Amino acid sequence: MPQLRKALGVSRYSSPRLRIKKSYNMKLYNFLFFCAILILVSCNKVSDIVTNTGHEYDHSDALNSSTKIIIELENSKQDSSSTKLFEAKTQEELQGFKDLFKNAKLTDYCCCPEENYTVSFYYFKNNFDYYLVDTIEFKSKVRIFEKSYQYSYLVDKELWKNYLNKIENRK
Repeated sequence: MPQLRKALGVSRYSSPRLRIKKSYNMKLYNFLFFCAILILVSCNKVSDIVTNTGHEYDHSDALNSSTKIIIELENSKQDSSSTKLFEAKTQEELQGFKDLFKNAKLTDYCCCPEENYTVSFYYFKNNFDYYLVDTIEFKSKVRIFEKSYQYSYLVDKELWKNYLNKIENRK
């Protein structure tokens, strides 16, 4: 019997109950260590995702990919016979729309703005994005906002009106 104890690494003073308790503690320790490593790794991944999707809204993809921009007056959607459309097709007109945003102020989430105009971005015949425009909320500004209201740009109202007049008078 002493040889068996020696082979198993058990002294004659250790009880089977103590060995089970040590084994249980070791398993618990390994489990907790694994959980801690898992939490640390997953938290790092989540923080990477949060920082990558932070407040870096970029509308330049829509502006740069557009071959045509159509601005439609919302009130005219009910009466399609008198639809008021402004269409920017030339590079100069597309650049003019981009220039509206040069001195525009980027704002965060905007709740419940009016939808007076729809700005549709086209790549040839494919309508791939649109913004909405509120011309009523401010006296001297126009809010051009993303369809989910997550961000918007405040543009000078005179610049907006001048741009629409320029496109309308081109015809």
